[in-house]
This record gives sequence, C-alpha cells and structure tokens, in this order.
Amino acid sequence: MSYQKKENLYKARKKRLLTQEEVASAVGIKRIHYNRIEKGKSDPQLTVVKKLSIFFNESMDELFS
Repeated sequence: MSYQKKENLYKARKKRLLTQEEVASAVGIKRIHYNRIEKGKSDPQLTVVKKLSIFFNESMDELFS
C-alpha cells in the first residue's frame, strides 16, 4: 500500500476523532487488522474497503488511491 493510501485512511479517521478500535468495530474487523491496513502492512479485502468507504462516507478511490 502506498504512502498516500495510508495517509488518506489515517486522515479520515483523525478528522472524525475516532480511535482505531472504534473504526475496526464499526466495520467488523479486529483492531490489529485495521492497524495493519492503516499502516500499509496489509491490503484489505474488497468487502472491508467497501465497509470503510461507507463508514467514512468517502469513495473507495478517495480512501485508497
């Protein structure tokens, strides 16, 4: 995952003053998995990408491109 992708996800979370635990719980994954996605150590499955997009009310392209 590129730096920009990681930064977009991090900014979306911080803009809403949420913890990684809160985001992970909202989309149905474990915090450690969300942490790895946000840090670029793991690429999320398409279903998780869709859930994150809906949760943050941003397009998948905005979050992951």
